[in-house]
Amino acid sequence: MTDALDPTQLARLGRGELIVRTEDVPGAKTPRLVLHAVVDAAPEKVWDVISKAERYPGFMPRIKKAENLDVQGDRLKTRTVFDMPFPLPNLTATTRVTHTVVPGESWTRAWTLDSGDYHRNEGSWRLTPFGDGPGRTLARYEVLVEPKVPIPKKLQATVQERALPGLVDAIRGEVRKRG
Repeated sequence: MTDALDPTQLARLGRGELIVRTEDVPGAKTPRLVLHAVVDAAPEKVWDVISKAERYPGFMPRIKKAENLDVQGDRLKTRTVFDMPFPLPNLTATTRVTHTVVPGESWTRAWTLDSGDYHRNEGSWRLTPFGDGPGRTLARYEVLVEPKVPIPKKLQATVQERALPGLVDAIRGEVRKRG
């Protein structure tokens, strides 16, 4: 699945570029961010990085702590602490996570807010094979977050602008590190 990306976008992704867009969400104060990127590794290897939130503090930007509170097969309850820039307080989210794997086709990690310092915290990672060979992954990340603490729009835009490329770099780096 290419998420309705056109040939020009697919070519850009193939060269390592990121494609980011925002989507207005009815009733939301912030837009949903949607990111597409290609990782030069098989989807199973990228999934090994994405699916294990408890490892996030070792490589994911701004993740101070992450732990699984409950695991029932492909359903998890996870608590994550986000290290916010000074002078903002750190933010905690407890989310309900579902992993859905269709072998050889797609790997999805989707979450919704259970409790924490947010009005909304929901999103997903969806991994699919990219191109003709088995060694590349198209990663689609979407997130909609609305913290309970007020964050100036300019700061929020700056953090998001820097965070998405940093997020992709972190995942690419962790996949390389794991071989």
